Amino acid sequence: MPITLDRRPDERLVVFSHIGEVSDDEMLAFYRDFLDDPGSAGYLMLLIHLDQTRSTGRSSEALRSLAGLFEEKFGDVTVKRRVAVVAPADNSFGLARMYEALSARVPWEFRVFRDGDAALAWLGDDVNTDGPDAPGS
Repeated sequence: MPITLDRRPDERLVVFSHIGEVSDDEMLAFYRDFLDDPGSAGYLMLLIHLDQTRSTGRSSEALRSLAGLFEEKFGDVTVKRRVAVVAPADNSFGLARMYEALSARVPWEFRVFRDGDAALAWLGDDVNTDGPDAPGS
C-alpha cells in the first residue's frame, strides 16, 4: 500500500505515511476513501509524512482535486483542525506548500515541516479538542 493510515482516536490524530511511489490516482483514491468514512470527521489533527516517498511529481490537477475533496468534507465545518506535513526533501516540501495555497478555503491551520518532531510539537500546541464545536460534543 503506497499510503498507510494510523488512527489515534484518543489524540484525535490520524497519521498518513506516503511510502515509495504514489501516483496521483492512488493518492486521490486513498484520501477519497478516508474522507468517505464517517469517522474521519472526528479527527482534529492530521499528520502527513512524505519522508518515505519516492514520488517526484504531483500534477497541479491532482492537488486541486485533493483540495476539493477536503473542502467538500470540511469546508462548512466550524471545528478548527490542524494539518502538519513532514517533507524533508525539497521537491516534496515545495509540492506541500503549493497544496497549502490550493487548500486555503479549507478551515484549518496548515504547516509544512522538514522535521517530524517539530510537526508533532506544533500539532500538540493549543489544540482545543474539548470545545463546544468538537466532534461528539
